[in-house]
Amino acid sequence: MIVYPVVIPTLCRYEHFKNCVETLSRCTLAEQTELVIGLDFPKKQVHKDGYKKIREYLDTISGFAKITIFTTDVNLGASKNSRRLIDYVYETYDAVIITEDDNVFSPCFLEFMNKILNEYRDNTKVTSVSGYTAISYYGVTTNSLILTHDYSAWGHGVWKNKRVYREIGYYKTVCHSFKKSFRVFMEYPAVLGMLIEMLRRGERWGDTMYTVDNILDDTYQLRPALSMVRNMGQDGSGLHSGINPIFLSQEISIEDRFELDTNAFDKALKQVDKITKRTFYLGLSANRFKVFCQASNVVVKWVFNRVCFGRK
Repeated sequence: MIVYPVVIPTLCRYEHFKNCVETLSRCTLAEQTELVIGLDFPKKQVHKDGYKKIREYLDTISGFAKITIFTTDVNLGASKNSRRLIDYVYETYDAVIITEDDNVFSPCFLEFMNKILNEYRDNTKVTSVSGYTAISYYGVTTNSLILTHDYSAWGHGVWKNKRVYREIGYYKTVCHSFKKSFRVFMEYPAVLGMLIEMLRRGERWGDTMYTVDNILDDTYQLRPALSMVRNMGQDGSGLHSGINPIFLSQEISIEDRFELDTNAFDKALKQVDKITKRTFYLGLSANRFKVFCQASNVVVKWVFNRVCFGRK
């Protein structure tokens, strides 16, 4: 079995980064794993203290087969910092495991990721794997794996030949197409709203784009039924995150081994409809009236986008 490198882009969140690395180091297969770290240069004065602490901590990291560190004298930004790490791994490997610096992991996380990346590299239905599973999916199935169109980047793995980079113009055509927009909306209203906001800002949000791709291409991200990742960045410290204590206390697996059931994929495929029903409510309120209001707001945004920007 190929054991794939793990990449972590970071900047200044010392405590988060330290916890991320230390939980990774306690994972099964850590001693066979190359850890690739990209430390960006601070752009703001407020980031310098955390940046210095991380620089000092880098020399103390142990527990991995190899530690590769990328630094820079200029601020690259999150996207370019991540890209250089992924490009480095793709020079040698056909897949990579990527995590933000605010995740902590179950002891079985690395074994799960590597077994899935090895087993499903040729399965055209699976475009990525993630160790994170939303609480909304808990209890839907007794199977060890689930398949979802939703793309989570909270501890995810991608194959080089499946990492499709579509131009931003493609996603504009999705919003301008009633058929495609309706399909996305009926499965995952919140992600259509995020896609419209992404285009309005002129940015590229990977998880949003890959979710839309999965919905329209009928492909999936494969995940464990019980999450192996807890996201600690929902404490207000993240680039795009607010404060949500539900994520901070989420139950995750405590197992140190993961055994892959050869029939798990077929079982997961049979459970897709149940998972899709839960996907509809991701990012929406638990209150039915608020769900209606939130979904209606997405429709208003879509109409406004069509009226103001036409079919360009």
